[in-house]
Amino acid sequence: MSVGIAGSQLEGMISSTRDHYNITCCVGVSTSMATIARRSRIDLSQFLQEQNSNIDLRVSIYEESTRNFLKALVGFKNKAITSISERRKYQIAEKKKFAEKTQHIEKEINRCKLKEIDLVAGMQFENQILEFVYLILH
Repeated sequence: MSVGIAGSQLEGMISSTRDHYNITCCVGVSTSMATIARRSRIDLSQFLQEQNSNIDLRVSIYEESTRNFLKALVGFKNKAITSISERRKYQIAEKKKFAEKTQHIEKEINRCKLKEIDLVAGMQFENQILEFVYLILH
């Protein structure tokens, strides 16, 4: 895409008493992740003398670079969301596993408590029998 600027418009924008102007344009050209700066010199006095002066701002390169950046940004965002979702699922599964394990251990503890109560009751009964036998024998 080129943007046309008439010589008189550009001349009105620049006021100087020099006869010769050099303008250095820096245009970033994106190749994947690296940016290569390309400089070109424009002779302003010659540019102002031309009837149909056009400056190519290389907007398409900028738009492509912006699109690539936004695509990478969306990819990063989606990857982050996926990672967070996977961690959440893992944590929910771990929490459920620990809850089940806790429940199983609590049931085992309650069963052991009941068994202990039965054993203590049995020991008390045996002590009563031993006391009775002791009393009879003595």
